[in-house]
Amino acid sequence: HCFIPSVSALAFKNPNFDWSTSFNNRNLVCTDETPFDNYFTPTTNETHIYISEASAKWIMEEIDKGQVNCPSICNSSSPVVNDLTSALCVNSTRTLSHNFIVPAGCTVTWSVSGYSDKLSIVSSNNNSVTVKGLSATSKAVVAYKINNPCGASIEGSFPLRVGVSEENLELFQIEPNTNKAQIRNFNSATNDYYWKLDNGSWNYHNVKTYPYTFTFQIGGGNNTILCLKTSNQCGEITECVSPYILPVGPMNSFVALEEPLVYPNPTTGDWTIVFNDMEVKQMQMFNRLGSMVWKGTTDNYKTTISGKGLAAGVYLLKVSDGKQEHSLKLIKK
Repeated sequence: HCFIPSVSALAFKNPNFDWSTSFNNRNLVCTDETPFDNYFTPTTNETHIYISEASAKWIMEEIDKGQVNCPSICNSSSPVVNDLTSALCVNSTRTLSHNFIVPAGCTVTWSVSGYSDKLSIVSSNNNSVTVKGLSATSKAVVAYKINNPCGASIEGSFPLRVGVSEENLELFQIEPNTNKAQIRNFNSATNDYYWKLDNGSWNYHNVKTYPYTFTFQIGGGNNTILCLKTSNQCGEITECVSPYILPVGPMNSFVALEEPLVYPNPTTGDWTIVFNDMEVKQMQMFNRLGSMVWKGTTDNYKTTISGKGLAAGVYLLKVSDGKQEHSLKLIKK
């Protein structure tokens, strides 16, 4: 087969340079290196050109709206630096800006992709947007679209973490047949990690490498629970490994829970319920007389049930997802 080098395909005005050098760091129309009014490049280098959803959308916009001498949307000569590393705390605001010079006649639309309950737009204009954190998430995305009335539009986005949430941990995995644990996803918006077994003391883990690895010792009891705690400038959160437990014995590997795990039990306050692979769960709590004292639902793998207002004694918690049902004994001191 044959191919056309990108330099030739784009009709570089001055092709006398190292063709192995990347030129995807600039707009060739804006730098006057190509005679074309517009062109499309994929976000990652490709050996061959493929028709993708993004390129098809671009060419259809060009066919629909493309005009001769349409003003180019060029990068600013003074790059904008946005704070995308540190978390945005709940109820705080932050202003983000794109890095383009918006020509006359173009407008910019800002949006929060899929996480409008976590992040909201306070105000916006053609150059920047101010957002406010509503609740914790590590996966919020602020998107912008520069609407070009006479050519293809330009789209971009910024990932943004809000507060400190369970997503910051992504929990962790255990290396089979070892006593080493690893945090699956490094999160640059998280400052510190701590770990502990059961109700032991927290151990500080300050090795800033990915994946985070730490060594633990087997504790007593039938089921050892391994917990992580992390923090950033917005607060801290604790997570215990789930839906796995660590059996005491020569095989220091996690096994799937056969039934939900309850801790602490007995308790003077709240119970934490860790589920197995059940989905939406219906929960009902009964006292020793058979009267229902609480009910609720959850679609998370872990939930907390408050013991506030309950008399000391033994309670029965029934959990069902419509396919399987478990009965758990809860003890309130």
